[in-house]
Amino acid sequence: REAGYTVDWTVNDKGHPSFELREVPEALREAWSSRKAEIDAALEARGTTRADATADQKQAAALDTRQAKDVQDRAALAEDWRSTARTHGFEPEQRPLGRTLDAAERAAAADTAVHRAAEHLAERDARFSARDLAHEARIASQGQASEK
Repeated sequence: REAGYTVDWTVNDKGHPSFELREVPEALREAWSSRKAEIDAALEARGTTRADATADQKQAAALDTRQAKDVQDRAALAEDWRSTARTHGFEPEQRPLGRTLDAAERAAAADTAVHRAAEHLAERDARFSARDLAHEARIASQGQASEK
């Protein structure tokens, strides 16, 4: 958010949070998510889908489709990412002109994140460490508050 992007949060069926930047086109997100398509194709070849497959089937499909990593020049890789982004109508060098949070809003977001983190930890244990609280607060606040 501090860079001006709008963060859209979702929670998957296992309760894990994830986010997308609203300003990044869906077509680009899909282009950069080629592993998901490879795994889905492998599952389909085995007669199942991501929704119906067991965890073991999903893991096997992921491992079977994983290619060995080849060493690439970081500058060339970054330029390839930029080129792919431009092809899909996104100019990564341009920051959006979105509104950023002011200091009071960031403080309120941080307070909310710490409160949610404490509630989450207290569901499992009556006692927890400051380190655990900080960890959970970071998860709860990603894109909404910073440690500053």
